[in-house]
This record gives sequence, C-alpha cells and structure tokens, in this order.
Amino acid sequence: MGRSLRLARLGYGAFALFAALLFVLGLCRPVMTGAERVFAGVILFGPAGALALWGLSAWLSRWKTRSAVLILTALCLAVKLAWVLSYRIEPAVDYKRFYDTAAALAESGRVTSRYVALFPHIMGYSLFLSGLFRIFGQSVQVATVANAAISTLSMLLIFYILDKAASRRAAIAAALLWIAYPAQTMFNMFVLSEPLYTLTLLFIWAAVVFVRRRADARHQGVLVAAGIVLPLLMAILNMLRPIALVQLIAFLIYAALSAEKNGGVKAARLCAVGMAVLVCYFSFGVMASAYLTERLGEYPATVPGYNIYVGFNTASRGTWNPEDSERLFTYSALPGWDAERAQRKMLEDALYRVRRETHELPGLMLDKFLILLGDDSAAVFYAGDAIRHPRMAAILCNVFYYTMALMALAGAVRAMRRKSVSPLLMVCLFGMGLTAAQLLVEVAGRYHYAISLTLLMAAGCAFSKKNDSYSGKFDVSAKLCEINNQILPNH
Repeated sequence: MGRSLRLARLGYGAFALFAALLFVLGLCRPVMTGAERVFAGVILFGPAGALALWGLSAWLSRWKTRSAVLILTALCLAVKLAWVLSYRIEPAVDYKRFYDTAAALAESGRVTSRYVALFPHIMGYSLFLSGLFRIFGQSVQVATVANAAISTLSMLLIFYILDKAASRRAAIAAALLWIAYPAQTMFNMFVLSEPLYTLTLLFIWAAVVFVRRRADARHQGVLVAAGIVLPLLMAILNMLRPIALVQLIAFLIYAALSAEKNGGVKAARLCAVGMAVLVCYFSFGVMASAYLTERLGEYPATVPGYNIYVGFNTASRGTWNPEDSERLFTYSALPGWDAERAQRKMLEDALYRVRRETHELPGLMLDKFLILLGDDSAAVFYAGDAIRHPRMAAILCNVFYYTMALMALAGAVRAMRRKSVSPLLMVCLFGMGLTAAQLLVEVAGRYHYAISLTLLMAAGCAFSKKNDSYSGKFDVSAKLCEINNQILPNH
C-alpha cells in the first residue's frame, strides 16, 4: 500500500474517531435536555431507521438514475416546502439583521452599517436575498421558500457527489437522510445564511468530483476552468461565511494525496490545478473585499478578532456574552477608528486573554466541543412557541442526529477499508478542520450546520455494498463485460 493510501486511511480513521467522540461525549456529558430519552430513542429507533434506510436505498438503487432522482427531488421539495409554508416566524436578532440589510440593498444597492462592516459575512447572504427581494418583493416568505429550493438543490448535489465518489446506494441513502433531517428542515423557516453557504460548499465538492474524473489530456480546458472556478466559489463561500480557508486546506491535502497516488503526468496536472486554486483564492479574496467596500462605503474587517476574544472567554465558555460585545462596540465608536482597527484591537486583547487563561484551555475546549456539536435542537430553541411540543421536537432532532453520527462512524470505517483516495476524504477533512477552527472562536449550536453535512455524507457511505462502484475503483458491470469479451473473443 502506497503512502498516499495509508494517509487517506488515516484521515478516514480520524473521522471515525471524531464521530465516535461526538456520540460518546455528547451522551455522557450532555448539553441538551432529555439526554436519557435521546439515548433510549437511539437504541430503540436507530436500528429500525437504519434498516428502513437500507431497504429504501436498495429499492431506489434498482431504478433508472433519472427516475430515482425525480422521486428524490419531488419528495425533498415537498417536505421542505410543506414545513416553511406551515410555520412562519418573524426574523429577530441576527436573522432580522440579515433581513434589514437585504431590504436596504434591494432599495438602494448600498448599506451604511458599522455592524455589517465589523461582520462582513452578513453582506454575502444579504446580497443574495436582496436580489430575490427585487424580483419577488420584500417578504420573509421569499427567504424561506428560497431556503426550501436551495435545500432541494443541495440534495441533488449530495446525490451527484456520492454517486461519483462512492456508490449509487450511498448517494440515495444520503439523499434520503437529507430529506428526513429534522433540524435542517426546521432551519429553513428562518432568514439565515446556512442553507446558502452549505449549497456553495456542495458546489465546490461537486466541482472537485467533476474535475477529478477528467484530469487527463482530453480535458485540458476543464482543468484550466477548475483553477478559476474553484477559488471563485471559495471566495463566494467566504462572503457567506468565513470558512473557505478550511475548505482550501482540505482540498490541497486531498489534491496532494490524489496526485501522489496517480503519479506521472496526471499528478502534474492535479498539482497545477492546486497551485492555480491557491493563487487565485487570495486574488479573488482581494476583489471580494473591494466589492464589499464599494457597497458598504467603508473597508470591511478582515480579521475575526472579536470572535477569537469571545471564543477564549472561560466565564461564558466561548459563547456570546454582553461584556465582550460591549468592548467591541466601544472600540468601534472611538473617534477615527474603523471596523478593521476595532477588530485588530480585539485580536490583541484575545492573544492576551489566551496567555492569561492557558491553564483553563483544555476544559474550555471540551466544553466548546460539546456546545458546538452536542445538541442539534437549536432550530427548536430559536422557533420559540411557534413549534408545538418543542421538547418532543428537540428530542426528535437529537435522536436523528446521534443515529446519524453512528452511521457516519460506520461509513468512515467502510471508507477506510477501501483502497482509494476518494473526494470523500476531502469532505471528512473539512468536517474535522471546521470543528478545530470553530473551537478557536465563538461557538453556538447552530454553527455545526456544515459539520453535520459531513456526518450525513459519511453516513450515506455506510450503505454501500461490497460490489458497488467506489471512487477510483472500476465499474462492476463494465468489468464483467470486459471479462466476457476475453472469454468469448469471437462470439
């Protein structure tokens, strides 16, 4: 076994350990309510759910691709639309900030807001939403219906990625998990950026899968386009949520291992694409900052000083608190200070706080890990009284989530046993990398939205069969035809 394959298996193994830690720590040191009921639900209903998913994925995998995709698309759109049309919530706090910024952009194309300059990722989603407001009018329902449509498109990309990188059975299983995912469905009723930045992330993964299958001399144009499109998508992702650097690192690690495994000219092409992505990523980042400056009327902050400062607050366990927020806005209000200077000053304060609190960091990291990943019922909490029986809804969310974590563990182990450097490795690396990055900044339960996507995709791979086509391995039916032609060459 080559070094690249050993390292790939190490990556899958690390993700399996990550899923196992989430399951054990989340239930043994719970931050959610009703942990005993969640555990009982996983034990009682988890096996039945996995068996049902096994049967459904097996049944749908026998259908033609077009028919299976049409069924999954119609089902996904029906489920997501039914929820957002049944539950309507007026935006508040951060969600209202998105809505108001989008409304201002729709009316004048510009917005003057020091808050947005301090947290420029607000502009990304607000720009998208403002475009919808210009077309359909200003309404909360425009945003929620768009979330339902975005979720359906996300399901199609999940199917495509796993169909090409794992197997048809895995793609169908993951698509069904996405359709049934209660927390994801509930989040669609809010005016929030999570569905859109997750869709952008899926576009990046789909583009990597597409390019990977065409890294030969016949597709030079595709490789050139990839060196531009991939960093452009990452720049868009950064405008929606500043997590693109994690994805860039995951991509470069995957590209390096894939190049080493292939060797020769194909490896050189993959390395060239990786270098082009690296260079263009920073170039597009500069262009994005210039664009946001023109829309905001001032230079947006480029460092997350405040988020790091909050992330190392041992008293609040790395979560939002009014004292740290007041400090930021005190700096921002100083004469002659702009958003960038305020955030850089917060970064200096954060470094001082880290040095002062060094002895408490291990316990803080464990607490933040559990706050970030231990509870999947944030959507129920934000909904307030809008959802009937919120306690049962929260338990349902967590039973599904922890069952999915167990499936992800099984899927990562199955991937580890395959001799392949699949794009699924990049997905797993991103999930672990985003978790590590998030532990350095402010945490909240809803911030694990993209991480749960990596668990879901790994969970889908648990339903691959041994004779399914997988990643770089041959297609079974094509190989059987080749063997038949060798046995009967003149038939």
